[in-house]
Amino acid sequence: MMRIPPALVLVLVLAAGGLGLHAQDSGWITWLREHHHPLRAQNAGAADDFADLQFLKPILEGRRIVQIGESHHSVAEYGAVKTRLIKFLHQEMGFDVLAFESSIYECHAADLRQLSATDALFSTIFGVWAFEEVLPLFEYLRQTQTSARPLAFAGFDPQISSRSGVATRPEFFRRVVGVLAPAYANEVATFDAQFIDRIQREGPEYARDEEDRLVAFYTRLAAFLETNRDALVDAFPGDASPLIAQRVAWSSVKLVQLLRSYANNPDDVSLQGHMAIRDSAMADNLTFLANELHPGKKIIVWAANIHVRHANTATTWVFPTMGTWLAERFRDELYTIGLYPNRGTVPGTRSVYSIDPAEPGTMERLLSDAGSSQLFVDLLHQSPGNGTRWMFEPMLSRDASISGPQAMLPVLIVPRDQYDGLLFIDRVSAPRFIGR
Repeated sequence: MMRIPPALVLVLVLAAGGLGLHAQDSGWITWLREHHHPLRAQNAGAADDFADLQFLKPILEGRRIVQIGESHHSVAEYGAVKTRLIKFLHQEMGFDVLAFESSIYECHAADLRQLSATDALFSTIFGVWAFEEVLPLFEYLRQTQTSARPLAFAGFDPQISSRSGVATRPEFFRRVVGVLAPAYANEVATFDAQFIDRIQREGPEYARDEEDRLVAFYTRLAAFLETNRDALVDAFPGDASPLIAQRVAWSSVKLVQLLRSYANNPDDVSLQGHMAIRDSAMADNLTFLANELHPGKKIIVWAANIHVRHANTATTWVFPTMGTWLAERFRDELYTIGLYPNRGTVPGTRSVYSIDPAEPGTMERLLSDAGSSQLFVDLLHQSPGNGTRWMFEPMLSRDASISGPQAMLPVLIVPRDQYDGLLFIDRVSAPRFIGR
């Protein structure tokens, strides 16, 4: 097992001290012990007993978009707790859309009524979530499709997230475009099939070598679909395919630009240029979901902490991410939750990594001192005071590395500037991945 480099922790601790960060005091711990909301363990009691989550109703009142982050993608307990939160928000708080950090096309295209939970998972989301603790979410999604209130499933990433799911995309384009222009539809389907094949085989190098041609093609397609939107919508009554097709074409332009950025800057360990392209596209796609595809609907967002944070430029990562734009566009409707562990294990590229218990003075250590193995703390509705001062000042926290081995790395944040609430799990573990 590998551990967080002590030298890196020391550098950020010294940086935090230079920014005026103070060691946590007993008043903060006292406040947290009195004001946190303990969550029951996932294996305790009935699966749909939400008595411990009722506190969320007044906290989330009036909020239409709830973002639930995570410090690392592949964590067993994260899959379980987020699935339970999604069920509660759907069943008891009127949230009818789940938007996932995965392909906008694949998540839309999956027929959840016909696919098994396993097939639905593998044809929609990235493989980092292909583990047993996420499978109940897809079982639930499938069950709701025949209910009075189905939970709609959507994606917002411009990237391709599923090899099997994206295989239907060329024919999808052919069907939509073909209503108005059959010859152009055949051209689009042929081009898109080649694009998908070569992206999957060659990766960023293909996007770099063919960038101008690829961008020109998908820009033309997006413009065609936008110009003919009304006619296409009339041709597909009750079917969102024309709207999705336009976003997928637009997202393909962003995907080419993203992959070209990877190819041109393979050693950019900060990933700043790459993240700016991807996160701005994800923010625009989520805005599309909220304003056009599901107007008025209440939406749950599943994504990484780094993507949902409101002001990532103010952290030690120092580049903008999706949450910045969403906070600007939907602030009064938005509630963002950061999800953090204290200790345990997470999978890396080649091995399992150990997360040591958080150091004194860090946000996770403070949350662990509250005394509950799983807990929630509301930040949005608090005012500065002796017990709450910690959430308004710089504190060290930890997220997964954004490059290289997926170890946890320190990030300096002001909690209240980044999140509206914090979800904390004391001990986490590597998940049980599903074979395919």
